[in-house]
Amino acid sequence: MTVIGWIQILLFCAIILALVVPLGAYMTRVFNGERTFLSPVLRPVEAALYWAGGVDERREQHWFIYTVSMLFFHVGGFLILYFLMRLQAGLPFNPAEQSAVAPDLSFNTAVSFITNTNWQNYGGESTMSYLVQMLGLTHQNFLSAATGIVLAVALIRGFARASMRTIGNFWVDITRCTLYILIPICVVYALFLVWQGMPQTLGPYVEATTLEGAKQTIAVGPVASQLIPAMFVAFYPQLQALNIMNLATPQSAILSAIIFNALIIIALIPLALKGVRYRPIGAGPLLRRNLLIYGVGGVIIPFIGIKAIDLLVTALHLA
Repeated sequence: MTVIGWIQILLFCAIILALVVPLGAYMTRVFNGERTFLSPVLRPVEAALYWAGGVDERREQHWFIYTVSMLFFHVGGFLILYFLMRLQAGLPFNPAEQSAVAPDLSFNTAVSFITNTNWQNYGGESTMSYLVQMLGLTHQNFLSAATGIVLAVALIRGFARASMRTIGNFWVDITRCTLYILIPICVVYALFLVWQGMPQTLGPYVEATTLEGAKQTIAVGPVASQLIPAMFVAFYPQLQALNIMNLATPQSAILSAIIFNALIIIALIPLALKGVRYRPIGAGPLLRRNLLIYGVGGVIIPFIGIKAIDLLVTALHLA
């Protein structure tokens, strides 16, 4: 690890820590339906979406209805994405004249994207049209991420509202999360990427001539606007700088993390069932003790455990 690599990691962590409080406060206001600095622009759009969908934003849902709404929402998303891929040959924004995606690949891709797995068994530029990339894949990159966020918010409400029967409204939460949180972040960063020279166009692929005289097709398209919702380590080798434990391979890292979690969960269940001895203690000392034990310990122990398992997995050639 170079000095620049460590500086990048420290800078990344510093930015995350600096954003925790203001972003958390902003998200709280969003999910509580309070006014934010984006409300003058986005509130009319939000109200129009509720009107079009027949949603009463003041009416909350029981947890069962919330869950059913989420499931039906993603069933609809699956069908839309599947048929977009199957029909893409006859749809607009297909300058490369991509043919229809095979049924099995369409099914696999649709399931993958609505579950936020985003496993891709194809070359995006040589398989998907611009319309499918924008309306299908990027659409699900937003909504699958938003679903994870709103379910976490609903879980928090469930704990906080122990005596209430409702946990919010799924349609309201998913709309606010997408409008007020995900889209603004992506718009700002997409403009930054365009400024830096990343392609953002609906024009056809570029035909170029190499120095040897050969012809080469350069795929372009609406790249900048799709980068943030689809930002995963596998697509960006530069993020290898964050491999501070120096795990051997991506395969050994995943296997080591799974083994560690399987072992720690088995150990935690009997500890949880045993319980702890009650001792009267003030809120301040209790918070400091919990931060030390569960905060610091929860960071250090996984590092040591996963690294040790990774060394063993690599030595045994299991990954």
